[in-house]
Amino acid sequence: MDIAKIKQKIDGGEIEYVKIGSPDIEGVFRGKRVAAKHFLNSLEDGFAQCDVLFGWDIAENVLPNLKVSNWERGFADIVMRPDLSTFMMEPWEEKVASCICDLWTEHGEPVTVSPRYLMSQVMERARSMGYEPMAASELEFRFFRENMFSLREKDFGPNLTPLNPGMNCYAISQASADDHLLGRIANMMRDHGVEMEGYNREHGPGMYEMNIRYANVLSACDYTMLFKTGVKEICHQMGLTASFMAKWNDQEDGSSGHSHMSLWDRNKEHNVFWDEEAEGHMSTTMRQF
Repeated sequence: MDIAKIKQKIDGGEIEYVKIGSPDIEGVFRGKRVAAKHFLNSLEDGFAQCDVLFGWDIAENVLPNLKVSNWERGFADIVMRPDLSTFMMEPWEEKVASCICDLWTEHGEPVTVSPRYLMSQVMERARSMGYEPMAASELEFRFFRENMFSLREKDFGPNLTPLNPGMNCYAISQASADDHLLGRIANMMRDHGVEMEGYNREHGPGMYEMNIRYANVLSACDYTMLFKTGVKEICHQMGLTASFMAKWNDQEDGSSGHSHMSLWDRNKEHNVFWDEEAEGHMSTTMRQF
């Protein structure tokens, strides 16, 4: 969204808060909410964020002996600079928008361990070779009739209550029964700028698969993070919990996450992985990839 439209929405009272942040090493969207007027005032200088984002594990245990983030440096600030091309309204929260940020040191250098920075460098390298890298995520996950308190009371499993019992894999009727949730997610993701191609029941109680429309590889990563964040937030509002864990219970099938990738020409007119005459229609470029 361009700055003029953002300012118009803020001045018109359509936006009161903006969620700003960036993915950490595990892909969790971390940052803060800022009042809309302060978002505009700080666009040029950026927003301070503690570098501990890259100094802990998924359970937020601080890791020792890291150069990028440590006690000796006092867990210094890094600077979040919003990428306005990612500015989107959040349909599931009234008068709230979100914006993904690029991360910089206080000395004006990129934070090179940032996953988003690394992916942008990979994308630019591919483009310099004449390719446009494209990708999409196909995500499997589970819904539970649990909240953050009941999850702890049940020690996070194995006796969690799924959204629905039984397998029902690919059963249209079961997916329709759950459309109060899945349809809500799909529609709100679309309005959030994350286009869904489809979804279906999967092989496990309360298990679903949703497919995101392909995009350039950096946007595909952004969409995956925004999707997982949005699904969790929508579920919280409905008294449910969504889990993208690969294997939440060793007695049930795991949940996979597929990354679909291809290289196109820079005009995005031709998939260079495809060769009409080659075996399996796989081009030499695809085989070497």
